[in-house]
Amino acid sequence: MIRVLFLITDFDRGGAERLLYQIVRRLSRERFAPQVACLGGPGYYTEQYRRLNVPVHHLGLWAPRGIAAAGFPLALARSVFGLARLLGREHIEVVQTFLFHANMVGRLAGPLAGTPVVLGAVHTVEPRHWHTLLDGLTFPLGSGEVCVSEAVREFQAQRAKLPLRSLFVIPNGVDAADFSLPAAPFERGTQESLTRRRHARAILGLPPADPVFAFVGRLCEAKALPDLLSAFSIVAARQERAVLAIAGDGPLAPQLRAMVHRMALEGRVRLVGWLDDPGVLYSAADCFVLSSKTEGMPVAALEAMAAGLPLVTTDVAGCIELMVPGETGLLFRQGDVGGLASGMLSVLKEPDQAAQMGRQARERALGRFNLDRMVRRYEALYGKLLSAAYTLKGPRRS
Repeated sequence: MIRVLFLITDFDRGGAERLLYQIVRRLSRERFAPQVACLGGPGYYTEQYRRLNVPVHHLGLWAPRGIAAAGFPLALARSVFGLARLLGREHIEVVQTFLFHANMVGRLAGPLAGTPVVLGAVHTVEPRHWHTLLDGLTFPLGSGEVCVSEAVREFQAQRAKLPLRSLFVIPNGVDAADFSLPAAPFERGTQESLTRRRHARAILGLPPADPVFAFVGRLCEAKALPDLLSAFSIVAARQERAVLAIAGDGPLAPQLRAMVHRMALEGRVRLVGWLDDPGVLYSAADCFVLSSKTEGMPVAALEAMAAGLPLVTTDVAGCIELMVPGETGLLFRQGDVGGLASGMLSVLKEPDQAAQMGRQARERALGRFNLDRMVRRYEALYGKLLSAAYTLKGPRRS
């Protein structure tokens, strides 16, 4: 049995965090013995993993702020050595890290522990130059990186000058079981779907009959949510019944609330907070919208497709691979507020066409981006890299 440890920056709510949880949940227990760790302290997913009977570890690294930032290098070193001790004590054979900071710590700790396979993961096209620099410097210490889309792989190869042979594309996936009942956008659906739609709207406090655009994700700069509010203000001026529901939490939440007030959109824009089950909003909505300026392969957009919603989104990395423009949704240039608004208005004007795009989006998501297929690809990659490592170094002794 292969002993694998997954390391992520924190256990808070987010797309990458949710994706990791899905991988751990579906990983074959006949071939793998998983453990999970995060750089910080306990978070939302700590208890979720414990319910799966998966060993959980917290390295206790804090985010550098103010005067305490002076001690961060020492804390970082402690985390690296602490992780190395954990890897050795638990006889870990594969380390899979998620997100930038975890990638760095994992690559430094893995060689110290003699861990055969240390694999990073990149979930977005990262615009920060220092991230790219450090990624390139530490990359030789590991076994490669998983990229969630071809766009991310190409970016890593060109921007960070990483070797293509060590960049492995595994697209994100969705669990078909979570979306067994499709949504009913614009009230086009089965009686069962319509009943769930009404129930979901009642739970969220959304109007029973008005058209609802939905966003699900972390409220952070990368999502360009001020652009979304600006686009929706154009829509709201022309369609007095349209509603925008934003689900999620993050550092921009206070700014967004202030913007909604300043733009006099109270009642038209609903900030519903974090949803443990975003499927409630997908069931209630008519269309999913995404205004991001950087992505890799957005989990929420993929989930919305699986739920049967049409998409109106910017042409960021990953979305181009997820969507077929005109068939599963509408695609617009990043930063084009007017284009985004035009797409939302177009969906409202052609509800039958929008519902058809939703059906095609669902078929594409569940067919090409299935969670089981994604997890099996991770498993196959771990087996391949571990076999190659043992061929070079010989079996590791317990």
